[in-house]
Amino acid sequence: METKKTQIKRKFVSLAEARPDLAKEWNYEKNGDLRPEDVGHRSDKKVWWICPYDVPDDYPVESLRGKHFDFEWKAAIGNRTGNQRLGCPYLSGQAVWPGFNDLQTVNPELARQWHPIKNGGLKPTQVTVNSNKKVWWYLPYDVPNDYSIKSLRGKRFDFEWQAKICNRNNGSNCPYLVGKAIWTGFNDLATTSPTIAAQWHPTKNDGLKPTQVTANSDKKVWWYLSYDVPNDYHIKSLRGRHFDFEWQVSISDRHRHKLECPYLSGSSVWPGFNDLQTINPELAAQWHPTKNEGLKPTQVTANSGKKVWWHLPYNVPDDYHIKSLRGRHFDFEWQAKICNRNNGTNCPYLSNQAVWTGFNDLTTIIPNIAKEWHPTKNKGVKPTQVVASSKKKVWWFLSYDDHRTGRHFDFEWQARIVDRTTNKYTGCPYLTIYKGEKYIKKYLQKNNTAYYMQQKFSDLFGTGNRLLSYDFAIPDAKYRFILIEYNGIQHYEVNDYFGGEAAFKKQQEHDRRKREYAKQHGYKLITIKYTYDTYEKVAEYLDKHLPKRDCKKIPKKAA
Repeated sequence: METKKTQIKRKFVSLAEARPDLAKEWNYEKNGDLRPEDVGHRSDKKVWWICPYDVPDDYPVESLRGKHFDFEWKAAIGNRTGNQRLGCPYLSGQAVWPGFNDLQTVNPELARQWHPIKNGGLKPTQVTVNSNKKVWWYLPYDVPNDYSIKSLRGKRFDFEWQAKICNRNNGSNCPYLVGKAIWTGFNDLATTSPTIAAQWHPTKNDGLKPTQVTANSDKKVWWYLSYDVPNDYHIKSLRGRHFDFEWQVSISDRHRHKLECPYLSGSSVWPGFNDLQTINPELAAQWHPTKNEGLKPTQVTANSGKKVWWHLPYNVPDDYHIKSLRGRHFDFEWQAKICNRNNGTNCPYLSNQAVWTGFNDLTTIIPNIAKEWHPTKNKGVKPTQVVASSKKKVWWFLSYDDHRTGRHFDFEWQARIVDRTTNKYTGCPYLTIYKGEKYIKKYLQKNNTAYYMQQKFSDLFGTGNRLLSYDFAIPDAKYRFILIEYNGIQHYEVNDYFGGEAAFKKQQEHDRRKREYAKQHGYKLITIKYTYDTYEKVAEYLDKHLPKRDCKKIPKKAA
């Protein structure tokens, strides 16, 4: 069987038929007799095109606004109609049309920095502002008279450098003025920071010189400082000694952050100069011999914020105030920052800032108070775990038999440890009601003050129509009576021992009536709270609040 090959001849479609819009840009003058009707719309034939263009009034380049251009260029027909769909190369910035999109026209200020001799005859009228071409630039610069570097004021420099045209048009400035490149004698380290440059290490920077870097460089380099310790230095053992300090740090950190020699500033260690062993040998003697993982006091500065272990062997003196501790030996261990210790922080156990059981805990120091530690309400904390001077508020417990009533009580209350252990320590607040009146009586007798106890007035009644009484009444010429009340805990909070909530409300009402009665009759009323639970506290309070009085004329006791 015979096979026939069928050839399909494509239909010819002209440019004029397929793309009438592009046919309008056909350059009839330069294409001779050739017409858009004569060429296929996908032809690879290169022909001339023309694009008349009126620059709009809001064009970014003011000098071009309102101008007319007839752009002409050669391009293959298929490149304009195919996938690339190339438009006018001058409007798109792909080619240069002098007077329209060249550097000289678009950015004349930048064009003035075009190097006059180093671009091989290429002119700023021959390149677009978006060109990636790297060219030479030139900027004559007169240093102003108020320049930050005095030695440069009034000088002139002819800066030269290479950069892409597009980068410069997008704002890239002279690299020497912005510190991105080095111009020796203008922005190098030796010129801008001669004091810092003088500390450049002479041998350790692989031949790099301070004239070859800027002050803002992030490069890490070696520095050198020859230092003679002054004769009035605070560490006597160092006076008159010489040191050759060496260290590494970036140039910008030294310039921008004003970083000085790290050994003189104490931020780094130079053994034999600023290490703890040298600066504070007495403190270094307390360095823990085993718990610092091999770190030595010669490897840290005295101002280090590092937390380390310390060790202090301590022999309790024979005249120590706690007899049971006299002659005993302790090996105290603790952690603390080096800087804090160098600034005067001492052993926390000797200063009672921390607990060392068997030395400064409550059970050891004041065993009688420790016996009243509540067995269940302190969340597992024991009196062996707190110092006697602690300001912590804890629970206390006292088993008490009231011989007057024959009743038994298990008193519980909260109080700060320090308030119970100082010279004016507080006792059980429920028992102070009895002792308080005793203290007042003792004070008045000691000061030869006449007084009445349980003073009643015929017109002062309580809630049950029974007469109320004041604990003490002192006859006085000015006030007629100075009344003293010692108020126990039942006056301030609900307490089962004193009758619970009902009794508390009744007590508050009685207290209110007593206050108002004293005020109405001009009597002075002094109320002492149960927290004043020692004679010394009561005496101090009365010294302050009990006025000087004339007791010669004693009024008759009220009914």
